[in-house]
Amino acid sequence: GDQTITSGIKTFASYIIADAFVIAGGTNTQYLMADGSVSTGGTIQGGGTTNYIPRWLNSNTLGDSIIYSNVTKIGI
Repeated sequence: GDQTITSGIKTFASYIIADAFVIAGGTNTQYLMADGSVSTGGTIQGGGTTNYIPRWLNSNTLGDSIIYSNVTKIGI
């Protein structure tokens, strides 16, 4: 059945299958770490051109690589 933990700790002897974990007061930019802490991801910037394979330009920006692909060809 459904489990709701309003406070305290719940221990499971096996494993958990869940569609989602909801953190009260959290936002959709946060994620749950293995140690139970909550972290936020960075912002990804950039864009791309149709049919060009993307590549990371730096740690948070996507851009075009020199490789392209369409229905019949792959090119560099």
